[in-house]
Amino acid sequence: MIRQRIGTIRGVSVEIGLLGIAVCFLLFGAVDVAFLREGSAAASRILVLLTGQVSILLVVSIGHELGHVVVWRLLGVTVHRCELHGLWAKTVRGSAQGVSRPGQILAVAAGPLVNIALALLVVPVLSLPMPLLWATLAQYGFLGNLSVGITNLVPLGRLDGARILRLFLQR
Repeated sequence: MIRQRIGTIRGVSVEIGLLGIAVCFLLFGAVDVAFLREGSAAASRILVLLTGQVSILLVVSIGHELGHVVVWRLLGVTVHRCELHGLWAKTVRGSAQGVSRPGQILAVAAGPLVNIALALLVVPVLSLPMPLLWATLAQYGFLGNLSVGITNLVPLGRLDGARILRLFLQR
């Protein structure tokens, strides 16, 4: 998979999967075009909204992964990098051996909890008078964080909820 390093946050490399981001642009673009067929006058608005959606998805993903990173590091676990792949992201870390089960649960739950907290922080902003573009981006920020946070708590597959459930069920 092709990844590009976009920076470092507190010593943790943040990398972006270029194919995943391209897929996001295509998916969001198809949705916007389907709902905003107003002719060429809407083309610039579609591009702005599309760029805003992908940007917010990246910010939501970075916030989520940084929640994991902060707790893992507080627990003494080495974190190598965060990878953002458009519709999914992951934290690549060292071994969690020696970390208590409650500590591991907290580290895994930290990502969704950060998203839910960020969504709640956006709520007061939604009632402020602002231009349509900013109001739309605030709504995307709220919905993006809330949906990523809640979805990641579902105990299925590789989602955080499944990892939390496995940790609870371990002997």
